[in-house]
Amino acid sequence: MEEFIIFIKISTMKTLTLKTDRLILNQPHLGDVSSLIEIMRNPVYSQNTTNIPFPYTEANASFWVNLALEGLKEGDKYIFAIRFRDNPSIIGGIGLGIDTANNKAEMGYWLDEQYWNKGYITEAAKALL
Repeated sequence: MEEFIIFIKISTMKTLTLKTDRLILNQPHLGDVSSLIEIMRNPVYSQNTTNIPFPYTEANASFWVNLALEGLKEGDKYIFAIRFRDNPSIIGGIGLGIDTANNKAEMGYWLDEQYWNKGYITEAAKALL
């Protein structure tokens, strides 16, 4: 029951920020759109995920930003931009989709390929959970 109470408190917040030793996880915003498009020029993301299209357009990036904001408002998706603590540029994304009816959640993530194999997703996932 304690977990449910924590979930309710989190879902009423307008924004969330999680911090780790190296990262900040916060809501993506429209200022991230150009960086998102640049990162997603690499087809590896569409090849390894089910929901990132290629080519990735401004409309796709704006949709993702709005999905994050709407999900937080509704309390059924917690989508975060991954950023370094000392640099506000987006380097990845991580999210948790909540299925309250079935008491389940699903995590998805992506990371700019130049930062792979450095433990950033593991660090972000631990913060999210």
